[in-house]
Formats: sequence, C-alpha cells, structure tokens
Amino acid sequence: MNKNLNQKFLIYFLSLLLCFIIILLSSYIVVYDKYFYNNQFIKNDIYQKFDNQSHATLLVHNLLDYFSNESYLIDVYSPKETKHLRDVKELINNLQTLFFILLFVFIFSLMFIKNDIYENLSRIFIYAFYILLAIILLLYLFSFFSFDFLFDNFHKFLFTDDSWILSNDSLLISLFPISFFFDAFKRILIISLIFGFSLFLSGKLLRKRI
Repeated sequence: MNKNLNQKFLIYFLSLLLCFIIILLSSYIVVYDKYFYNNQFIKNDIYQKFDNQSHATLLVHNLLDYFSNESYLIDVYSPKETKHLRDVKELINNLQTLFFILLFVFIFSLMFIKNDIYENLSRIFIYAFYILLAIILLLYLFSFFSFDFLFDNFHKFLFTDDSWILSNDSLLISLFPISFFFDAFKRILIISLIFGFSLFLSGKLLRKRI
C-alpha cells in the first residue's frame, strides 16, 4: 500500500515538475525570439520612434547578446535602466540554471518509477498536460482582467528594488511598452500549450503501445 502511494506521489510530482520545465523552456524561447521582437516593433510602431530602424534592431540584438553573456551592454541607458537590465540578466541566468536543475531532477527521478515504465510515463505526460492546461487557463483569465496587476506584482516579487519602475520617456519603455509584455506573456502560454498537447499525444501513443 505504501509503495503504491509513493509511486502515485512520484507520478504527480513528476507531472508538476514537467509543467514548470515546459513553462521555463517556453519563456526562454520567447525571450530570445528575434522575430517576435521585430513583429512587436512593427505592431507597436516602435520603429517610428527612431530616426533609423536599424538602431532599434541593434539595441534589441545587443540586449539579447548581453543577456546571454556574449556582449557588453551598449551605453545608451540611464543608470536606473542599466541597473534593471543587470537584474533582468541575472534573473534570466538564474531561471536557465533552474531549468537544467529541474530537468536533471526529472530525469533522475524517472529511475525510481517501478512497474511498467511506459504506462507510468504515459500517465506523467497526460497528467502534466491537464495540470498545465489548468495553469494556463488560470493565468490567461487573470491576465485578461488585470494584466497590470500581474505584471507589477511579478516585478515586486522578483526584484528587490524599484529600478523596474521607469518613466514613460525612458528608452526601455519606448522599446518595450506594456503591450509588448502582454503579447510575450500570451506567446509563452501558447507555446507551453503546444508543448503540453504534444505531451498529451505522446502519452496516448505510449498507452497504445502497452
């Protein structure tokens, strides 16, 4: 009885772990998706704010290189903006580390699954999809009614100071208005849902193999 309970707990634990892995991976994909930035700049008329369109593109590419430790940050930002970008870089690096830790824990924990590995993997994938779907629906509904509240509290939770509170005429706000983050948030949810549905299909296929 105890062993069965432990196995059930492990399956639910791995399902939840897989959800976080998918959300982190989806976030990473969106953060480094240069096509997404370009589409957002066109949609939000960001290029119109600069004399030269290539200047805005250069700033974005430099930011992404800076976040991935491939370049120094161009000296065009205010001290407060620079501080915030340094914090964002640290956050991205920490989340990337967390992703690999969770992935390692997930793979390592699979060793403790007893009985039929295919049956239990099928359950993990299918349960992960249902949990992920619930998380996505809750986040989307909450953001739809109050994204500003979600956005502000996200920053208050992750950043220890107020460097993220910038004036409307700052360069970062000009590049990345609140609509940019709302669309990025929705894109993360959509990519997560695609990954989740792929897991669901994989789970169903595994069951057919049993």
